[in-house]
Amino acid sequence: MKRKYIVIGLFIGLFFGSIIGAGAATLCNAKDILYSPSDEAWDIDTVDDALNDLYNACVLGEKPGDGTGGSGGWSDGSGASVPVINVDLVPVLIANNGVVTKANTSEKWYDYNNKEWANSVILIDNPSKAYSVGDTIQESDIESYFVWIPRYRYKLFHANQADGYENKLSESIAQEIEIEFESKDTPVSNGTQDGEWLTHPAFTNFDVNGIWVGKFETGYKGSTDKSSAQVSSSDPTKIQVKPNVNSWRSNTVGNFFKAMYNYNRELNSHMMKNTEWGAVAYLSHSKYGINTEVGINNNSNFLTGYAANTKDASSSTTNNQPYNTETGYLASTTGNITGVYDMSGGAWEYVAGYRDGTVGSSGLTLDEIRETYSKYIDVYASNSAVTTYGKRILGDATGEMGPFYYSSGYYRNNWYDDYSYFVESSSPWFNRGGSYGYGSYAGQFYFYRATGGAYSGGSARLVLLG
Repeated sequence: MKRKYIVIGLFIGLFFGSIIGAGAATLCNAKDILYSPSDEAWDIDTVDDALNDLYNACVLGEKPGDGTGGSGGWSDGSGASVPVINVDLVPVLIANNGVVTKANTSEKWYDYNNKEWANSVILIDNPSKAYSVGDTIQESDIESYFVWIPRYRYKLFHANQADGYENKLSESIAQEIEIEFESKDTPVSNGTQDGEWLTHPAFTNFDVNGIWVGKFETGYKGSTDKSSAQVSSSDPTKIQVKPNVNSWRSNTVGNFFKAMYNYNRELNSHMMKNTEWGAVAYLSHSKYGINTEVGINNNSNFLTGYAANTKDASSSTTNNQPYNTETGYLASTTGNITGVYDMSGGAWEYVAGYRDGTVGSSGLTLDEIRETYSKYIDVYASNSAVTTYGKRILGDATGEMGPFYYSSGYYRNNWYDDYSYFVESSSPWFNRGGSYGYGSYAGQFYFYRATGGAYSGGSARLVLLG
């Protein structure tokens, strides 16, 4: 406790001086600053924590615990962890028509019981532009959108899939995935058998209360059409995560990975892992999500956030609507505007998951993967092959989607008939979601393999740690 008092004492004078000198309009009240051991809203363990809480209280006018990493703020009663809002993130409400306003985190701004997931944005760096609670945020000021996936455990339902495939079943075996939210202070569940509970590895890997997932596939800043979004580059300044932009494609795994890793190290940015894709997919197929297969983005111009008017429609530039329409909601993980988009169709998406020892055409080296980036890449058995479904990682939404079957030249799963291919020697990197023209074979439970090289139909997704 003494260390916390000292940290606050050291910075209050400096912080207030800078605020007064800048002519800030927000007044810091004593009740917003004084710390006591019983006040669990203050969560101060480092100098950065102290500055963040003081900044939010004094400049943004938010009380400690309003979603800034403390235990206070709005709680929806579902058990979902309070979204972690750090300095570069702005909590938002998104109206059905897509209008974005800054949220008051001490009032209702999400409701997982009602399939309304928490959203935030990162603004384009513009010191002259400041938003207060309730202000409409201009789309031109937004660089990236994110959706909060709270930490949870799930009841295992097909944990013991063997390698190989069987026959197609007479009907889909898709089922609601049982999920219970928890915090990182909850003892980890380590189930291995059907009916047991497992804390999802997307959260235990980093020991976090949740992850911020890119709401849309990653776009290339400055592109004006699908051709100009095909760029081989690792430049993090070109990343944008927005609706109605062309997905960034024709890039190697290594370039995508390094661009996303360097996008915002303060927020632990990285390319979505295979297990993180699984975390979103499972939450989507629970009582907290759409609880069915999400609709396809069939826009052949690779525009993000679009949806067909039927779940499995063929590719088109006209038979689809943007994310902020009734049709658009069909492609959201929640069935409404608060969810994650482009998890079926659009561009297929590389994820950070590979066959151990085989880098393919990724541009990454084994030393980079095993040493520098080891926590950010899921590793699969070195003898993995197309139908070695038993080598899955529980929670990654691959082997648990079995049993699998072979029909008309393709391996598929018995949930929604999505293509189901494990990584192999010649194609050691996973990709997810499927492409805009894949119809019923795309979906949040689609998994496939590729070399790691650049493809005109392949994109990737950005994730931040909570």
